[in-house]
Amino acid sequence: MTSLTINILLCLYLLANHVSSLTLELVSQENVIRPELERQSEYRFMVKIGIGTTPSQKTTTPYKEYFLHVDTSSPLSWLQCEGCKKCFKQQPTKPFPKTNSKSFHPILPSDKLCLTKQTDGKYCTYKIHYDENSYTSGILAKETLFLGTNFDNLIFGCGMEQNRMVYANNAQNKIAGVLGLGWGPLSFVTQIESISNGKFSHCFPPFKLGRHEKHKTRLRFGADAVSPKQNQMTTKLQLIGSSPFYYVELEGISFNGQRLNKIKEDVFRAKYTEGGVIINSGEMFTRLAKPAYDVLETKMDYYFAKLMYKTKVGSYNRRCYMKANTTRHRVPTISFHFKGSSGARMVLKPEALFTDLYNDSICLGIYPNDKDNMTIIGAHQLINHWFTFDTKNSQLSFHQENCYKIG
Repeated sequence: MTSLTINILLCLYLLANHVSSLTLELVSQENVIRPELERQSEYRFMVKIGIGTTPSQKTTTPYKEYFLHVDTSSPLSWLQCEGCKKCFKQQPTKPFPKTNSKSFHPILPSDKLCLTKQTDGKYCTYKIHYDENSYTSGILAKETLFLGTNFDNLIFGCGMEQNRMVYANNAQNKIAGVLGLGWGPLSFVTQIESISNGKFSHCFPPFKLGRHEKHKTRLRFGADAVSPKQNQMTTKLQLIGSSPFYYVELEGISFNGQRLNKIKEDVFRAKYTEGGVIINSGEMFTRLAKPAYDVLETKMDYYFAKLMYKTKVGSYNRRCYMKANTTRHRVPTISFHFKGSSGARMVLKPEALFTDLYNDSICLGIYPNDKDNMTIIGAHQLINHWFTFDTKNSQLSFHQENCYKIG
């Protein structure tokens, strides 16, 4: 056999293997959806979705596009609809023109899909309460949603009344509603179970001026949501009653590697409708149960006083520290200790603990919750960690990650 013949056969073999591996890759990617995570303000993350079927519009797509806030505490996806009595401003699009969409179908009270068991007498309705007496209410409907692929007959909330929603405070607001990723039968994760299998993940990058627009990460679902890293920590996700919240068991907090023993574990336990600890991407900062926060604040004040920093109170009643000279900030780290495998520990490095690190005055991304003693771990403290939520197995996996690099 000549060398030329061997080379030809070798090329054919390699080509066949390349085609085979390419085919496998295409098959494995068939059900993968990875919507890009974008941000509005520093730590409010959103995704762009397409919704409806309005072929008469002057675009190449039959759907309207909107940004939805990624919220792991919301049991339902919703967006503002035209004709809403109370609306917050959004741009550049107007509320969703439901009457123009051929695939919009409101759910009737008698329909088995009316899982909220609420009605206005004509249609099945919903109402979701958020913080500070804010809420959204409207009608439940089936609609076609596009997020990497088409999802027909997805149930969503057509928002007809939005009261005191935080998005209204942003003059350049792009957000039109919420992508609900919480527990529950109407959650987006549950409704796309054939793809998600009850799993989703996020990896939020830190806010850096001039950089955050160029580097985007993605929401992931199903097998794609599972990190390839081996050094993962796990803790149990708790479902309490019919709450959409992802509760976790927090055992304690460390400051620069030393456990704050004055914080008792029972301050983090859920007691009926109060207390407990939840992971909430819809919250910008962390609200710590007041007894635990008081201990942390005392330790933080003492640390910065030794460095000759001045103390003041900033937005959200957050503690701020101003340095007395031009040297670089010397900031501590804190760790959240969760019940779980190998001592599930989440380390908050400076960029996840403070805002304004490049200014003379830095502010803690944590503030006290003196209303119901619930601890809410918000988006700022979740940065540079890959989190995988497995709702079927009630498990949260996480590890440190450079979220700018994973794409």
